Amino acid sequence: CNHLTPIFSVPPNSVNTFPYTGQYGEGQKGPAGWLAEQKLQAEKLVAYVASKSGNRPAVILGDFNAGLGYPDQDIVAEGEETFSILDSAYTPAYTADYTPLCTFCTTNPVTDTESSVWIDHIFLHNLPASAVTSTARIFDQDVVPVGDDMLVPLSDHFGMRTVILVP
Repeated sequence: CNHLTPIFSVPPNSVNTFPYTGQYGEGQKGPAGWLAEQKLQAEKLVAYVASKSGNRPAVILGDFNAGLGYPDQDIVAEGEETFSILDSAYTPAYTADYTPLCTFCTTNPVTDTESSVWIDHIFLHNLPASAVTSTARIFDQDVVPVGDDMLVPLSDHFGMRTVILVP
C-alpha cells in the first residue's frame, strides 16, 4: 500500500493587508512587498516539499492567494507569478474537463471582494494528472444560519475536492 507524505505548510500568502512590511518583502512596502513575500514563500514551499517527499508522492493544497484568470467564468487573475512557480513545480490536480470556478467569490455573502478569483488549489508532486479521477468545488452552499432569516456558506472561501488514485 502506497502512502502520501503529509505536508503541512503556511499558505504562501498568510498576510493580506497593506502596507506589508514582512521580513521577506525584499525591503519593499505595500503590494510590491506582499508579492515578493508571496513568491519567496512559494519557492520555499517547493523546496520544503522536495526535501520532505523526495521521489514519493505528495499532495499540496490550500489557499495560495494566487491563480490564473478565466474571463469566460468571470474569474480574475491574482498572484500570477506565484501561481507560475507552483504550476511549474507541481501538477494541478484537476480533471481535464473541470471548468474553473471561483473559490473567493463576489457571490459569497461572507466576502467583501470586488472580483471573483480561483486561489484555493490542489497540486500533485510525483503523481501524474491521470491519477485525478474527479474534481469539484465544495462548501459553496448556504448552510450556516445568521439571524432569523439568512443562511451563509461555511467560509469566505469555497473549497476544492479532488479524488486521486495513488498507484
